[in-house]
Amino acid sequence: MGCSITASAQRFRWGVNAGADFNHAQNYDNKLGYQFGLKAEYGLPSVGKGWYLDGAVNFSKIGWKDESWGTYLSSVEGTPNAYDTHHIYSMFNYDVLSIHVPIHIGYKFDVVDNIKLFVSAGPYMNFKLRTDYDFSYQETVNGTPAETRVKPQEANAFTWGLGAKAGVELGGHVQLYAGYDYGFRNLMKNDFSKMKQRTFSLGASYLF
Repeated sequence: MGCSITASAQRFRWGVNAGADFNHAQNYDNKLGYQFGLKAEYGLPSVGKGWYLDGAVNFSKIGWKDESWGTYLSSVEGTPNAYDTHHIYSMFNYDVLSIHVPIHIGYKFDVVDNIKLFVSAGPYMNFKLRTDYDFSYQETVNGTPAETRVKPQEANAFTWGLGAKAGVELGGHVQLYAGYDYGFRNLMKNDFSKMKQRTFSLGASYLF
C-alpha cells in the first residue's frame, strides 16, 4: 500500500504556466491575448514509457476587432426610380475572459541528459467569465442619422474544441511550448459569421 502511494506521488507533478495567445478570428482582425494558471502531469507507465496525462486550469483572454464602412442604395417605397443613400460605419473591439481547461494525453522523447521533447493533444473547454467590448455603429440615410437596433453580441457561456501542443522540457522542471486550439462551437451568440476559436499560443511552464 505504501509503495503504491509513493509510486503515484512520483508520477504526479504540478506547476504554473503562462503564455501569449494569438487568436485568428475569421473575417476579423487578430488581437494578442494571454493565459496563466496551474497545470498538472500524471505519468502513465502502464501505457508505456514516456506517456502522460496533462491538464491545466488557466485564466484566459482572447479577442478580435474590426472597423468597416460602406455605402449602399435602397429603393424608396412607392416612388419608382427613387433611391435612398445609406452610409454605414461600424467598429468593435471584443475581449472574452474565460477559464480555459485543456486535458491532453502526451508523450515525451529523451534527447540528451535533462532535455526531452514532448507532444500532446486532447480536448479543451472554455467557461466564460465576462465579455468586454467597445462597440460603435452609425448609419445615415440621405445625410440624416438613422435609428439603429444593432447591439453588441455576447459570448457563449461555454465553448469547446481540440488542442495540440509541442515543446521541450529542460532539467525536468522547465517547459517551453507552442500550441494550437481549434474550436467547434461558435464564440458568439447568434453569430452570423459562425466565428470559432482558432488560437496559436506560446508559453512556458515550471513543474515542481
